[in-house]
Amino acid sequence: GDRGGRDGDDYSHREASESMEIGPEDAAFLVGRKGSTKRKVARAAGVEMIIDTDSNKLTIRGPPENVARARDYVDYVCRQRVGGISLDLTRPESPARDDATAFSVPGPCVGFIMGRKGQTLRSMEEEWGTLMFFANTSGDGPGGDRSSEKMCIFGPFRGRRGALFKVLSAIEHKEPGFCVEDNQLKLPPFIKGDVDKDGWGFDTVPLRGDDYSYALGRGGSVRKKLAAASACILEYVGNLACMVGFEDERARCREYLNMLLEQRGGTCTPDTHGRDDVDIVKVPSESVGFITGRGGEALRRLEQMTQTFCFTEGSGQARNKDSSGEETENLLIFGAKDNNRKRAVELVRRRIEEHRLGPRGGYDDYDRDSGYGRGGGGGGYGGRDRYDDRDRDR
Repeated sequence: GDRGGRDGDDYSHREASESMEIGPEDAAFLVGRKGSTKRKVARAAGVEMIIDTDSNKLTIRGPPENVARARDYVDYVCRQRVGGISLDLTRPESPARDDATAFSVPGPCVGFIMGRKGQTLRSMEEEWGTLMFFANTSGDGPGGDRSSEKMCIFGPFRGRRGALFKVLSAIEHKEPGFCVEDNQLKLPPFIKGDVDKDGWGFDTVPLRGDDYSYALGRGGSVRKKLAAASACILEYVGNLACMVGFEDERARCREYLNMLLEQRGGTCTPDTHGRDDVDIVKVPSESVGFITGRGGEALRRLEQMTQTFCFTEGSGQARNKDSSGEETENLLIFGAKDNNRKRAVELVRRRIEEHRLGPRGGYDDYDRDSGYGRGGGGGGYGGRDRYDDRDRDR
């Protein structure tokens, strides 16, 4: 059989298990390429799924409400195999659902959001652990009104909100002014049952001129870095940086964004007293270049591997002397998660020691030391003429 579920979930206290027969075509379609579709559905529903392609039997395990959702999701996916899905959750008479977000998308934006062969939409699902599709409604038939289509997003609350803002970013890029007016974000109305959790919300910061491209980065690398380090959803809708999450997450993300923009002005010396989201490493001045790498590339890779936000304090001239009289500079490592910061500290200290003693393998050795591959995402900055990480998505 073929198994799939959420990484790290404990199914030792399963509350429900349901098995059903499915057709061979549906079984193959539900498994998807290398199991990708099955994993997507299982992750969005919060269940374990087993598909026996020999007997065409599907087994779903998890909490009863999650199993019920998974049944719906399986039905939606299988209906896509033979044509579009007729579903309109935005109607007043539609039943309330707390696992769904649905809203209208302007017709000209649909293909842009889908991407070539659906790749852009698939990447959004992968990023946010959701199931997403455009649904047909009663007006979508021949002669019907196709000025807009219904985007449906299914899955856990946080993932749905992240996917929502990703779609809004794409809409505003394709149809400027649809989502942003006078530096104010216009959210679509939520369907019945789709309610924000207590303390949840969004803040916006207008980004002007070159600040936008600087805070975006090549392929969205800088935006992703700030989002990962702050543990906050961060999307750019038009010229608005939208920070989405609980209050402490939004405040942390706003601070990190402000620090980033201060660095563009030349210096950033934040007050770290009393903060619980920063670790400081005193780096010998002669090792700073070795730690940061050519053009800051090694430091950017460290941030990517550890989901942190790192920079040297001040302008690079803010040097101190340790107890031995050696000149040092403070490397600030910011991040919401303590274990991520500790890992970054360990890697930096290891690199300092290597610089002292050799061998001098170059900035790529962060990857060797950590056991991680290089991956993508450099520290370069891209222009505003593309939609966020469109290089990857399209």
